[in-house]
Amino acid sequence: MWPHENPWLLAVVLITAGVGLLILASQQQQPRYRWLAGLAWIAAIGMFALDLFIVSEREQVQNAIYGITSAFQKGNVEETVDYISPGAEPLRSLVRRGMAIVSVKDDMRVTDLRVTISDSGSFATTRFRVNGTVVLHPRRIAAVAVGRTPSAADSEGEGFQQHEATMWEARWDREDGVWKMSSIQELDPITGRDRNRLERLGRSSGTGLFP
Repeated sequence: MWPHENPWLLAVVLITAGVGLLILASQQQQPRYRWLAGLAWIAAIGMFALDLFIVSEREQVQNAIYGITSAFQKGNVEETVDYISPGAEPLRSLVRRGMAIVSVKDDMRVTDLRVTISDSGSFATTRFRVNGTVVLHPRRIAAVAVGRTPSAADSEGEGFQQHEATMWEARWDREDGVWKMSSIQELDPITGRDRNRLERLGRSSGTGLFP
């Protein structure tokens, strides 16, 4: 882990070292220790400033995860798809299809987020949980099944609601300085195995969304 990814520990060490140098300067009457203490504290302030102004690669990926899940919950299709790599068109199409037949309530929460950046810094693997109430709209499903784009009227009614506890594993590639999702799979929150529901959604009209 690079210092800029977690500068707080190093800042605490520098502050502690500064205090120790001041004590040493008082005991030995050595002015240079006071200068060194001052330099340590200036460096600590610099680490705090670094944390405020520099966003690490890991934080950028985390922000992308929060961004795509928020856009999905709000029903903003184009914003959601924009987080996905243009080279992953099947995934983009799958997301468009999924968002055409389901919606997510405001109780959605993203937790247990883990990010691993590759040694080359070119891609990242992530795992995270998303919990919330998912609404399956039968009239939207019927519209998609016949090749029609769902209308506002197809969203009327409460639909079938179910609270879902899900876990996801996704790969993100760095493309032109921006992190883009290139693949994703849903895992069983208990066993960690692939649930294959995305594959079923890709093959059907979406009626297999809920087990």
